Amino acid sequence: MSNLDSKGEVWKDIPNFQGAYQASSSGKIRSLDRYVGHNYGGMRMLTGRALSLSTLPGGYKIVSLRANGTTHRCRVSRLVLSAFCGLPSEGMAACHNDNNPSNNSASNLRWDTYAGNERDKVLAGTSNAGERNHFARLTALQVHEIRSMLSAGETGRSLAEKYGVSPSNISAIKSGRSWATGT
Repeated sequence: MSNLDSKGEVWKDIPNFQGAYQASSSGKIRSLDRYVGHNYGGMRMLTGRALSLSTLPGGYKIVSLRANGTTHRCRVSRLVLSAFCGLPSEGMAACHNDNNPSNNSASNLRWDTYAGNERDKVLAGTSNAGERNHFARLTALQVHEIRSMLSAGETGRSLAEKYGVSPSNISAIKSGRSWATGT
């Protein structure tokens, strides 16, 4: 079921939460008036309301929804997409067309593969590859130096000692398993 509110927002039921929660075309989530079982027997009326969203460290919005006595923490982007485009196929990710994880308007979202989502991040410069990865122990300049020295015949073991990393790190750089060309 969908409806239009006084602000021109379209609201649609969220799959798997029909009759309890809806998502709006602008990325809001609300609960609906409904009767639920009371702890001491009988039923009680819950009044619908706009739900407050939390923000994860990467900027993604989440919300907690309850169904059958269980709380589900859900990404808002997935809820909005499910309401407006249907449930995703296996292996699909909720992608933000503008690469802004807090912009969950239906017109800004699409289902795509995880690889397609990573491509978007690289094109937008928001990928955490290379130095942007918080686990990175080397800079792009150091990786370039390592590759040059490997080409000149330097051993992986000596480079590992020089740069304070393991020989397997040097091997991964040499093979392209880490620090792929272009990162």
